[in-house]
Amino acid sequence: MGVLGASRLFGRLDREVLRQLRDDFHGEHIESGQVIPRERLSAEFFIVEGGRVERVYSDRESGRELTLETLRSGGGFSLLSVLDGEPSQNMTVAAETSSLLAVPVSVLRRWLPMYPDLSAAFFRELSEQLRRLESLAGELACSNTLTRLARLLVHHAVDHSSSLLESHEHLPLEIDLTQEELARMIGSVRVVVNRHLQTLSRLDAVELERGKIRIRDFERLSELCELPLREHLRAG
Repeated sequence: MGVLGASRLFGRLDREVLRQLRDDFHGEHIESGQVIPRERLSAEFFIVEGGRVERVYSDRESGRELTLETLRSGGGFSLLSVLDGEPSQNMTVAAETSSLLAVPVSVLRRWLPMYPDLSAAFFRELSEQLRRLESLAGELACSNTLTRLARLLVHHAVDHSSSLLESHEHLPLEIDLTQEELARMIGSVRVVVNRHLQTLSRLDAVELERGKIRIRDFERLSELCELPLREHLRAG
């Protein structure tokens, strides 16, 4: 059943049940930079079918932005709206051209008591989302910017290939994020991220070339994260 069957939320459901539920979803494409209206976020639940979508906090006074969550294929958003019907106060934007599956919140709310596996997955996903936000708040309060950047790069690499711990055959690994995107993800600004990337480059942890960022040394990055690399693998 494609991305729906592979998603963490719906993946445990029987294939026949998935076929029935799929009929209530509709697909759509959104262009890079397109913002999903807040009123839709309170009325519909979305799953990313392809591409990349970000949930972003934006400070009106300073104009600074913080990426709260990055969602790729199989990731779902509008979880809280399923519970309270209220729109998110944060911005949800396509970081690249993306395809989405959407279903009315009222329909998903009706499904939860009908399918125990779906209900368990929903609250597990909601719990993990809250824990990620808790971790982010702790890092913003207690970790310096260089440490946060190093952790982000390591986690990004682990998400792509945990086998890199045992074999460096894929090094250097190119990061598919811009400096502006990295800055939003760690609550900083581009000029600061650029300065820290230059520091990491001098340490031979990353290499910079024509706007591209490539990881060269995971162990060195891990030392800057203040945790052994295997701890990141377990956390991931």
